[in-house]
Amino acid sequence: MANYSLITCSEEHGTISESVEEESTKCSVTLRVPWNYRTALISDLLENRWPWPHFSAWPNPPRAKSCACVPDKTSYAASGQVIGYQDALVTVQYSTDGIDLLSESIEPNVEFMVLDHKRFRWDEAEGDPLLEGEAPGKQLYSLNLSRQIFKVTPPLPMSLLELPGCCNKEAYTSILLGLTFEKETLLFQPPVLSRTIKSNGDLRFTVALKFSFRPDGWNTYWRAKTQEYAEIWDVDGTARHENYPPDDFSDFLY
Repeated sequence: MANYSLITCSEEHGTISESVEEESTKCSVTLRVPWNYRTALISDLLENRWPWPHFSAWPNPPRAKSCACVPDKTSYAASGQVIGYQDALVTVQYSTDGIDLLSESIEPNVEFMVLDHKRFRWDEAEGDPLLEGEAPGKQLYSLNLSRQIFKVTPPLPMSLLELPGCCNKEAYTSILLGLTFEKETLLFQPPVLSRTIKSNGDLRFTVALKFSFRPDGWNTYWRAKTQEYAEIWDVDGTARHENYPPDDFSDFLY
């Protein structure tokens, strides 16, 4: 049988309410819990986003979203300036409206690459050579994949400090955006971190990540002779030169 929480509590008779609409479902119930365990119950419900137990078969059941607490006025004892209550009545609101845990977006980006001036002449193929300062440029249009991960509990993975400057060694398919980024096309940029300390002392981070996308790959280079991107090889090392080492991004792209 489905339960409301890991904290021992009981449903108050006649307090269930359900409202089902086309785009959202909202439910509520009042739970009785010992007064000293009321904050534990509220934390468990909201942090774990427990589902509405009466819709357990639904693929997207309403989940706990807010709580309001009042004392049970029928059983109490005064002690000096305060009153000690035996039980608390916690009214829990459930909703199918989501709480953001992850977001992704695409940002436009453009780079400018100066071409070799020796390849060009003025007016015609036999015209005057261009001076170095007269070289034309090539605009490279690309994008950044921005990803925010909310409510991250410490400790943060050390790879957060080690991955900037690396590219993805495996292809990544974004479920949110419906796009696939082939291996070595995403460059891990330095992250931005912010943290929130809640009233109950819980510490959570928001991790803002940015991956620069280059469709031809970060370890290929523009070759003027062929007008295409190509790899560069290290003669002494007899290996491909990897200016941006491929690495595992699975801690952050999943």
